[in-house]
Amino acid sequence: MGPQRLLKTRNRKRDLDQIATDIKHPSRLRQHLSTLPLDELPALGQLYCTPCARFLESQHALDHHVRSKTHKKRVRRLEEPAYSHAEADAAIGRGTDNGARFKVVPADVIGAVSRNATGVVSAMEVDSVMAQDTEPTPQLVQQERLENEDL
Repeated sequence: MGPQRLLKTRNRKRDLDQIATDIKHPSRLRQHLSTLPLDELPALGQLYCTPCARFLESQHALDHHVRSKTHKKRVRRLEEPAYSHAEADAAIGRGTDNGARFKVVPADVIGAVSRNATGVVSAMEVDSVMAQDTEPTPQLVQQERLENEDL
């Protein structure tokens, strides 16, 4: 383990989800604090800011910290609900489907553009091409097969 990795892991603070569980379940916080060596902590571990997961040296420092911008930001971030797996899945398009999807074939859109003599495509033309169902119904496919067999 190199020196840079050691510094990264030594200065690591607790994550927001861990702090949120500490606030909801004080037994988890007591369990976490019991694993830390009290001799090496500032003020022997007596003054602790739970939202920031930070030990402070004096009551004056704790009072000043509570009024600070960083503490207020951290408290505000903890008040926001945490993301769930359902929200993450919905963000990437997984989950419930709320409507029928339509398929657009690029050749149909290009064909609509090339058929227009003026070169200007109205939104109505593009919408009509996009609204068309790209897959033929089974009845039309059977009729086409019968017509091809007759030839």
